Amino acid sequence: MSLLFGEAGSFAEPVVTPSTHPPMDLRAGDFDGDGNADLVALGGTYEAEIVLYRGDGMGGLVVEPHDVPGDEFFFAAVGAVAGEPRLDVVVTRAAPLGAEVLEYEPGTGVFATVATMPGVGVTLYDGVAIGDIDGDAAGDVVAHREVITGGQIQTWPQLMPGQGLPVERPIRLKSIADVDGDGRGELLVTSVDALAVHVVYVDAPCVQSSRLVRVEPGDRGPRR
Repeated sequence: MSLLFGEAGSFAEPVVTPSTHPPMDLRAGDFDGDGNADLVALGGTYEAEIVLYRGDGMGGLVVEPHDVPGDEFFFAAVGAVAGEPRLDVVVTRAAPLGAEVLEYEPGTGVFATVATMPGVGVTLYDGVAIGDIDGDAAGDVVAHREVITGGQIQTWPQLMPGQGLPVERPIRLKSIADVDGDGRGELLVTSVDALAVHVVYVDAPCVQSSRLVRVEPGDRGPRR
């Protein structure tokens, strides 16, 4: 793994860190609460589903492979959802179906499950995102799964189960952002069969209704 550090508007020579667990995803942030930026590699191997690269604030990294107890997780997102300033890892699982919040505990040196969010149906969630969807300035969890009639979005505002929101076609859940400035985040998604970005507007408290808006290349604004 190569790290490029910013230096006076450019990048210094890469710092190569050996990695025996090639990750599916790589996220940066403070996971141990010491104020220094860390790296988390997700989905490396069965023996090390999460690899934490703890930053020392001077460019050095301490590598910690972690095997997370329980069934294999499929998709993951990163955000502060458990009430602590440090970042958490939210993963989706097939058994039990749903999502879990994993938080690194500096005292024990492990990623522990601090919250479990049960899912609905039988199809596993193929995407997960974190953002403030109810306007309370705290991170919420949203996941998506395919169903026979298209797609199903499941929300967990304040980590509590919300109602499922149907969408007319399967989508790929990307991120959450407040695109209309109302203080609540919208879901930014892509469809599997069209070159377009979609915005899912969800009315507070995220269980009332939803609207799918299509934004195509060259558009100046979304079509409602």
